Amino acid sequence: MTTLDGSEDTAVLTWGDNEYGQLGIKDANNDISRNATPTRVNKGITVDSTDDYLINVIGLSTGGSHTVVIKDDGYVYSWGLNESGQIGDISNETRRTPVLTGDREARVLMMQKITAKKADGSVAKVHRK
Repeated sequence: MTTLDGSEDTAVLTWGDNEYGQLGIKDANNDISRNATPTRVNKGITVDSTDDYLINVIGLSTGGSHTVVIKDDGYVYSWGLNESGQIGDISNETRRTPVLTGDREARVLMMQKITAKKADGSVAKVHRK
């Protein structure tokens, strides 16, 4: 399970199965295979970030074993199973923490709105600032 938390810095929380690194969390041994507690995603390889966690996320999408997010600066990051190139980093290497999708020049310049489901199943529309 992957969700955005409601904090001011809008971090990503993940929990559940982590066989392919789809939770974006790791410990010193890289061996977290399952996590029952919602945990902030590590920052991984992010552009110009001094934070320990991936923050300022405005949208996310998950596949069976990977996750893709967009930050408020327009950069897109992804992590998890990558055997078919679904991470978008020009490799087939599974990524256990976020990596930049594309390059520094590949950014989403405008996103008018994001539609998401709330926990109760109703639809919420979140507009970009």
